[in-house]
Amino acid sequence: EYRGVPLPTLAAEVHVTPDVNGNRLYADPGMRAGVVGIGLAAGEDELAILYLAAVQSLAYQTRQIVERMEEAGHPPIRSVFVCGGLSKNPLYVSSHADAMRLPHHLPTNDEAVLLGAAILAATAGGAHPSVGHAAAAMTSVKQTIHPSEDAQVLAYHEKKYKAFRRMTDDQLEYRRIMQ
Repeated sequence: EYRGVPLPTLAAEVHVTPDVNGNRLYADPGMRAGVVGIGLAAGEDELAILYLAAVQSLAYQTRQIVERMEEAGHPPIRSVFVCGGLSKNPLYVSSHADAMRLPHHLPTNDEAVLLGAAILAATAGGAHPSVGHAAAAMTSVKQTIHPSEDAQVLAYHEKKYKAFRRMTDDQLEYRRIMQ
């Protein structure tokens, strides 16, 4: 919480689409990032809120991709395993857990690429009969971040996700208008 308000809800008035390098969901390299709701203030609080909105937009885009996969017939995703540099960012991980409504697991070993190479080497060297067996033996979960159970936070993310999807659809429409 911050000043009695749930932290995620601080970005209620600032909306971001993160498509700086295009959008993978739509396989559209022409999509661009957008920001709505910023004012002329340029202090640390405003920058922090913009950062929070940007992090949340990445979580909503991930949720959108997962929903599209499930709509295409893929089995539902029940949890997410997080690795890489952003796995060390608690705000990033908790925002994803909340926005996607899924637990996010952090690995004991932070070096996913090196661990993957070791798993393959252990399998190739005969230490394990398969990659699956090697991965099961050589990996573990250090921490699980669960989605918030706060009704206000859950309602916030549903509304914010709806705004995110609308912004994406609007950008596509703006491009159609300008053609």
